[in-house]
Amino acid sequence: LGCAQFCVRCTSCSLPALAHVDLFSGESGYDFEKDYLILIARDPKDVAVSFFYWMFFRVPHQYNSWKAKIPYSLRHWYYCRFYFHRHAYNVANGWREFTLRWLDREPLIVRYEDLLEDPVEEIYRVTSHFGLEFHLRYAEEARDFCDFSKMVEREKVEEDENRHEEARFFRSGKSEVWEEYFRPQVSARFDDLVREAATRLGY
Repeated sequence: LGCAQFCVRCTSCSLPALAHVDLFSGESGYDFEKDYLILIARDPKDVAVSFFYWMFFRVPHQYNSWKAKIPYSLRHWYYCRFYFHRHAYNVANGWREFTLRWLDREPLIVRYEDLLEDPVEEIYRVTSHFGLEFHLRYAEEARDFCDFSKMVEREKVEEDENRHEEARFFRSGKSEVWEEYFRPQVSARFDDLVREAATRLGY
């Protein structure tokens, strides 16, 4: 999964291991009577951290911005010191609105942290919920294909292998990394902003 949580629209009744999905952030084209709706959720603070690296480190490299030519350590210090708290509050507001809007549609909730812990079990839970046939072989293939180390290696082949690791799309692959970035006062305000939506998702 990338930096943000999202909804998945499954449109194939013979779905073996969620192989056919349509990722989208709006409601356009969604048939609430026929399609299966899954909300893939992630701890909002981890979303903020991941999106922080996407915005301030990966995007400048993608577009060969002059910012990418500044030494990484200097950029990292500057953005963490002067930008992270404002960025976090913006993410909190967007995450809350997005989550509450989709929770009203009563989707199946799949948490990023549960996918990390046992992806095959989560695939089984999803197929069982929608009355679909579960194929262990396909689920294990999906688990192996999405192994973090393998995704990192594929990205190195497709992109500049010398790019700084913090500018990569597959950067961490871990949960609960937010504690390294949130100062106590920022954490408290962030919690206030996302409390309703986070509580409904079990965070």
